[in-house]
Amino acid sequence: MDRNSAIGLTLIAALLLVYFYWFSGKPQPQSTQPAATESPAAHEPDSVRSETPVMADSLLASAYGDLSSFARGEDKLTAVETADLRIVFSSKGGIMREVELKKYTTYSGKPLKLITAQTNEFHLLTEFEGKPVDLYNLYYTGSQTRKGDTTVMTFTAQMADGSSISHVYSIPASGYQIRYSLRQKGLAEKFTGNNLTFLWNDKIIPMEKNLNDIRNNSTVTWYEVNEGFEKLKEASSGSEMESITQPLKWFSIKQKFFLSALVAENSLSGGEMSTVNHTAD
Repeated sequence: MDRNSAIGLTLIAALLLVYFYWFSGKPQPQSTQPAATESPAAHEPDSVRSETPVMADSLLASAYGDLSSFARGEDKLTAVETADLRIVFSSKGGIMREVELKKYTTYSGKPLKLITAQTNEFHLLTEFEGKPVDLYNLYYTGSQTRKGDTTVMTFTAQMADGSSISHVYSIPASGYQIRYSLRQKGLAEKFTGNNLTFLWNDKIIPMEKNLNDIRNNSTVTWYEVNEGFEKLKEASSGSEMESITQPLKWFSIKQKFFLSALVAENSLSGGEMSTVNHTAD
């Protein structure tokens, strides 16, 4: 493959999720194991450490309100390995920074990673105390517990009065389905927005040898509750976009052999899907 050739498939999904569904205050799992050991991002080989301009305390308080104490912190990474996956979580945002399929490699023999810091960008937008906030831009404290053969990773922003926001991931000992829930305790009245907006931007890099074959088999697909399966056109030489007003059960970024998907427990209220084909000369 030409070293200057590249393909990018970008997904931008603005999903308006029902407020009370995500902030339902489900009980936290009881801890049965000590907290996970976390390492600074600077010591993770494939991590990207970003430098954020330092804001004055008064500006942080104005921008984040009661969440201002979580707007600064150290990005720590925690790795979890199962029979099939290696997942690196970041304390900044409480997100998956990296997902590797351990039993597969790229055509050149490199580890096959569906998510990396260089190729994926996540945002979770809402309003807190009347101010716009990205929950994936805050710093959380991570902990690891076990529930049967499932590893539970929890990232929590705990306030002095006991209220909290938590991102919870349940990872089975084998398989590829990771359960995720967003929970709050004592903060329902402070989330003044009616919706959450989830944004996922994924730039696909070549994993197979034939670039045209990759392009012809990469797209975004989704399933509408009332209309069924839909997708954007493959092999587009430019950009494709579609707005969906119907409830969605799932959407995915599909390649020839692999895909990454978000599947709702009930449904998502709609979204916007787009792909952009990038070709370097």
